[in-house]
Amino acid sequence: MNDKATTTAEDDTPHRDDPADDPATGQSLPLSGPPDERLPLIFQNQDRLAHVDDPIHRDVSALAVSGRTLFATCDETASIERLVFDADKGAFTDHVSFPLGAIFDLPDGVDGEMDIEGLEIADGWLWICGSHSLKRDGPDGEGLAGLDDIDWDPNRAFLGRLPLLDRGDGVFEPVALVEPVGGERREAAALKMNDKGGPMRRRLEDDPLLGPFMSLPCKENGFDIEGFAAHGETVWIGLRGPVIGSHAIIIELQLKEKKSKGRRLKPQKIDGRRYRLYGIDLDGQAIRDLRFREGVLYLLSGATTDLEAMQSVYRIEQWPPETDIVPAHKVERVLDLPVLRGSDHAEGLCFFRRQEGWDMLIAYDSPDDDRIDDDNCMVEVDVYPMPSAGK
Repeated sequence: MNDKATTTAEDDTPHRDDPADDPATGQSLPLSGPPDERLPLIFQNQDRLAHVDDPIHRDVSALAVSGRTLFATCDETASIERLVFDADKGAFTDHVSFPLGAIFDLPDGVDGEMDIEGLEIADGWLWICGSHSLKRDGPDGEGLAGLDDIDWDPNRAFLGRLPLLDRGDGVFEPVALVEPVGGERREAAALKMNDKGGPMRRRLEDDPLLGPFMSLPCKENGFDIEGFAAHGETVWIGLRGPVIGSHAIIIELQLKEKKSKGRRLKPQKIDGRRYRLYGIDLDGQAIRDLRFREGVLYLLSGATTDLEAMQSVYRIEQWPPETDIVPAHKVERVLDLPVLRGSDHAEGLCFFRRQEGWDMLIAYDSPDDDRIDDDNCMVEVDVYPMPSAGK
């Protein structure tokens, strides 16, 4: 267990504060402290994968689970990583990597960085979303002049989905096509992309609220997707940036497959527009991930920039909301995560069911050294119990 975690005054045993009631409001206070346990994610060494150059276990950026199958992404690659839970080992193992360039025509090629930050499993589909963000290069010995270089990686504009093939025993495989006998034909599809970007960035550049932030790089309150949730043909996209007036932003898209145009996804009109915006009052925090479950939206929060900040899990009981602003009293904070300087920045959230019940799994950017095993290409994710319904 992390020796930097909160400890009791009597001994050095890490603990989580039990949920209690706030005497002022009567509402349940959020859980806080270290996790119940950690689960290892064990990957293949990158040297064994032709399309991967960096150690995957050090750059896990998103998670999604169905049955015993966990899908993960590394934000330095253009691939989906699949692992399967082994109850005897208490770990996700049997890693297989699926390069997306083998299925989709990517404008920057099969090796171009996609910066995948959104994963979701819904209705038998695996949804995948890139950050759509610009990035600023470091000075690299050039002084301040080196900081004026802002780059665009075309693969970052990816938003698409793959059908999942049920292999039995809780194991699923992302494929280009599923055509079961007597069933529904399902084929991989994505938004149309080119080397200049995709339709989402082009439309949002003219948006009166988001437009001024589209030319800014990520982590500087520029446009930056980090969360993704889906239900049916509707998707919700959570932004790390911009945060506007202390409100985190969620974009709603309703996507329809256009079979006549090479299995493309196309945003449909919502009240006369191709998208809808929501502002969530998170008191200045940004969205690091989204997860939709049984009509409830869960949000993983963190900082817009690289600064250390509070990181929490929130819940909105009614989603989608009746208005485009969700005030603070409609957002329930259910979990506060430990904050470490320089490591363990909350990055991915998903739900995983075992015989004991449902758990929340949380993965981290810049994972702390005590959850990394480089020799075995392993990283540990935190396990917290699913929060009970608010009062």
